[in-house]
This record gives sequence, structure tokens and C-alpha cells, in this order.
Amino acid sequence: MSNKKPRVLVPIVRSGPKRFAYDFYPRFGEKLDYENKEILLIDESNCPKLKGLEVGELIAATGRQFAIEYARENNFDKIYFQDLDLEPDADLLTALVNTNEKLVGSLVAARGNANLIIGHNYDNWDDMNRSPLYYPDLKDGDIVDGIGGCSLLVDKTIFLQVDYTGYTGPDTIPSRYTADDEYLLIQIYKKLKIRSKIITEPRSWHYHDDGYKYRVLGKKERWDNPR
Repeated sequence: MSNKKPRVLVPIVRSGPKRFAYDFYPRFGEKLDYENKEILLIDESNCPKLKGLEVGELIAATGRQFAIEYARENNFDKIYFQDLDLEPDADLLTALVNTNEKLVGSLVAARGNANLIIGHNYDNWDDMNRSPLYYPDLKDGDIVDGIGGCSLLVDKTIFLQVDYTGYTGPDTIPSRYTADDEYLLIQIYKKLKIRSKIITEPRSWHYHDDGYKYRVLGKKERWDNPR
């Protein structure tokens, strides 16, 4: 049995309204100490479909779809979706890969609220009413219905079959707000019956244009320059 670590694509989308975070690339991606990775910057130069898009969810979905197609064409084992404004602990990707899970994410605080975890469970899968995630109720290895696409590891057995095709924005599913990452996780569950596991450590800083960065749970610090 091979001991070679899986080959991981780390796509980072730099387009749209997160201009405050443009200079964070490539530093935040390069913080990851996992060696067998390739960082892919996605912007209008290599993904022309991003041009003219103003809605953040469509920008993320378009960029991530580009990453999925790139990973398929270049035979990557996994994709680690990392947002431009996310500063990970150095060993975060290593920890995610070492779970050997097909779908696994980490805890990320919402921008503007370090007490709110990005993610949810559904009251039931018929109406998909969301209930927030709470820490420390969450335990390492718990399975959840939704977790932030800003720090999410996806195995090729999933991204070879499921992608963002069909996502047209937050109103894709009528009468509810559906973000791009939630849409992908819904499609994964519907087709493959796989839900995301979570790791509770290590964690990340989530930067915001209010001049602060946020970290689970309840940590908030001023930032001026992330060097």
C-alpha cells in the first residue's frame, strides 16, 4: 500500500467584492504546510466567466466550478476549497487529509461574529430548515448537514460526480436563500448520501473588511497587515 500523500488542489478565487483581501494571496495559501498540494489562483485572467459577475455566491460557484474542472483534467485526488479571506493554521490541511474522509470541513467563524459558526443542520431534509451549529456541543468527527465551503476538503470520488452545475444564485431553490457551498453539499447528499464530517482543531482566522478578523469561538482581533 502506497504511503504517498494525496495530491490536493487548493483553489483560491480572487474576484468580486473582496478587494480588501486581494493582497492576502498567496500568503494565506502558502501557510499550509501540506507538501503535496498545488495552489491555483482563479481570477478573470484564467476564468473569463468571472467577468461581470457581482453576486458573491455566483463568483464563488463559478470559480469553484473552474477548480473542479481543473482537478478533473489534472487528476487530483482532492480539492481543498479555501477562501481568499481565510488565514489557516499551518497544519489545517494536513489534519483534514489525515481524517481519510471523503468530505470534511473545519470550524470557521462568520465574518463579523466570532460566536457564529458557518454551518448548520437541517430540522429535516424535506423542508431543509436550517438550525445553527453550536460549539462546544460539536465534537471532533461529528457529521453535519452543512459546513462552510471556505474551508472544505472534497475527495475525487465526489467531485468526479457532483459539481456546481445548476446553481444560478441564492434563489436557485425557490423561496429560500441557498449559498453556493450549501448548494454543493445538498447535491452531494442527494446523489451520494454523503454528509460532511468536521474537525474542531486546528482553526482559521476569517478576515472582514471591518478591519477585524474572527476565529471560533468568540475571538476577535484588529488587523492592519496580515504579514
